[in-house]
Amino acid sequence: MKYYYLIATLPDLTLEETKGKVDFGETIETIRRNLEKEDEKLFQFLLFPNDHRNLLNLIFSQYHQLALPPFESPSIFDKEMLEEYAHRPYEFPAHISDFLVTLQERFTSMSMAEMENQLLERFYQHIAELEDEFIRDYFAFERALKSIIVGLNRGLYTFMEGAEAIEIDRISERLAQEGAGATLLARTYPFIEKLGQVITSKDPSQIEKTVDEIKWDYIDGASNDFFGRQQVFGYVLKLLMVKRWTALREQEDGHLERLCQQIRISTVQVN
Repeated sequence: MKYYYLIATLPDLTLEETKGKVDFGETIETIRRNLEKEDEKLFQFLLFPNDHRNLLNLIFSQYHQLALPPFESPSIFDKEMLEEYAHRPYEFPAHISDFLVTLQERFTSMSMAEMENQLLERFYQHIAELEDEFIRDYFAFERALKSIIVGLNRGLYTFMEGAEAIEIDRISERLAQEGAGATLLARTYPFIEKLGQVITSKDPSQIEKTVDEIKWDYIDGASNDFFGRQQVFGYVLKLLMVKRWTALREQEDGHLERLCQQIRISTVQVN
């Protein structure tokens, strides 16, 4: 299926200030409404990470007494549905349903990291079984990127040596030992050295921006069917990144910097 008209009508996006006001909710709904049924089913996988965050936030609030943050959108499930997770586990997709049915009785004794890793492991296993190459490869890349970030951080912060994380081919352990100069890994992931330098700077906002730039570049290289669903799915992933940065910019002046400063202070105190 080709989406000539849909793609032509979508607003241009950049990670910097996007020209014009983008109505994120309307744009997502326009995309969803114009997808073929099979493509719409695949489209849901792009939004599941927001559902994961919303579900985990609810669980963390209930079992670890954390304040409940704002609801992440766009998402597949609304807040009311997620709040019923304990009573309606089989109404969620297979990976979430399995997470709830298998582990719900253990939530009282599980750490937040363990809960998150258990849910993500099921999600990645589900993704690996998809026939859609673009979605399968993107999330495999994102998972590897997370492991790279963990490895670089482990080499920088001694308190992370025993951190719980989903590993891929021992990427994080290797980077923790060899640093950003790991030759063979750098051939596969040429951004490692740049990412290592940014992480060493300990500037949270710059780290986040660099990570999103890496994802953006990957999407540009992976979307080889310009008017097909790959291009549409890549656009959605970029739209979600732009939405997050737009929200940060729209917050009160200096709020992000204050958060970054608090993180720096906390890091120094831990070290």
